[in-house]
Amino acid sequence: MQFPPPLIQAKMVRLSRHAYVIPDAETPLVPNVGIVVGSRATLVIDTGMGNRNARTVLAEVAKVSTNRPIYLAATHAHAEHLSGMGAFPERTIFVAARAQQEELDAFGERVFSGVARLSPFIAALLRGATLRGPGIVFDREHVLDLSGVAVRLIWMGPAHSKGDTVMVVEGEGVVFAGDLAPRQRFPSFSGDSTRARFIAAMNRVEALKAAVFVPCHGSYGDGSVFAEQRKVLDEMAAHVAALKKAGQTLDATTKVVAEEFTARYPGWRATMPNNVDPIVSALYAE
Repeated sequence: MQFPPPLIQAKMVRLSRHAYVIPDAETPLVPNVGIVVGSRATLVIDTGMGNRNARTVLAEVAKVSTNRPIYLAATHAHAEHLSGMGAFPERTIFVAARAQQEELDAFGERVFSGVARLSPFIAALLRGATLRGPGIVFDREHVLDLSGVAVRLIWMGPAHSKGDTVMVVEGEGVVFAGDLAPRQRFPSFSGDSTRARFIAAMNRVEALKAAVFVPCHGSYGDGSVFAEQRKVLDEMAAHVAALKKAGQTLDATTKVVAEEFTARYPGWRATMPNNVDPIVSALYAE
């Protein structure tokens, strides 16, 4: 898969009284960046890939807020979501679920190395990227009072990753849902993912009953995304189980299921190459 330059476009959209999003413009490895502005402080959700993208984010923030402090949170510990934290002002307060911070403690800046190999442009974006320690660590939930609006951070992992975290803009019907609400995309499975974990996490996010769920990648919208994703996972699980029962190997099963489901859902975009393959591997193991 050829990756276009994963650069954030400075086209901020207002979602509610206090919440904004910088849409990903359907560009792989660009997140939907969230901004929540209170009268005392501002929260930024995800940084984009490297310091160059983070500077674009901060320029957008400056259009709607001059608050200090700035809080920073990541939906999960992957490069396009937190590798720009070094560009944020020194007094920025990083807020992280304990499970997310444990991932960062275990891997450090090596979390960037695999992505850097995808293209020379991405490697250049990540050059000089650094991590910071958190100012606030929480176990399951934490409420940030930005004055005039509160944001509830909820650890939902492990599903896509161990540290999956969603952010609820209280009273405004907006949830930044990370990779737990993929719209017209196959769910992004990693080594920590299982069907049961993903569905359990999606059910918890759906139960928040927001008007707008903003995923990490792709378009944002209502809660219909969750029924759609459960249907796809159920269909895929049944097909994988039937092929395994018939004696098909994992490789053969992966080939058949990937071809069938990419044909069945032709409008679904791939966040990463072969993104059906990890789902099939997890279902086959189950």
